[in-house]
Amino acid sequence: MLASIDLLHDRVNDMVKSLLFESHIKHLRDTKKINLRQYAILTQIMERGKSMPIDELRRAPWHKALYAKLGDKTKQRDLSNLREQKLLYIDEKGLVCPGLSK
Repeated sequence: MLASIDLLHDRVNDMVKSLLFESHIKHLRDTKKINLRQYAILTQIMERGKSMPIDELRRAPWHKALYAKLGDKTKQRDLSNLREQKLLYIDEKGLVCPGLSK
């Protein structure tokens, strides 16, 4: 029974962490500390529920649409800004995960 309670407690903690992170990034979007493209990247990665390779992120149709009329510098700047704010992590294997994971 204790193991079940611990498991439920962990699940609730994960849900709360996710909700708080989602609320935080909405606030950052509303106060213009992140732009709509950055917000879209974070929400797409969160909805996925697991980390994804950076190459897969860049090939995703929704990601290509975000930057269709913009250059590579803008893509890099958006990702760098998210990493600097610790909202997004890219590990040594090139896996991208939202900041709530760290």
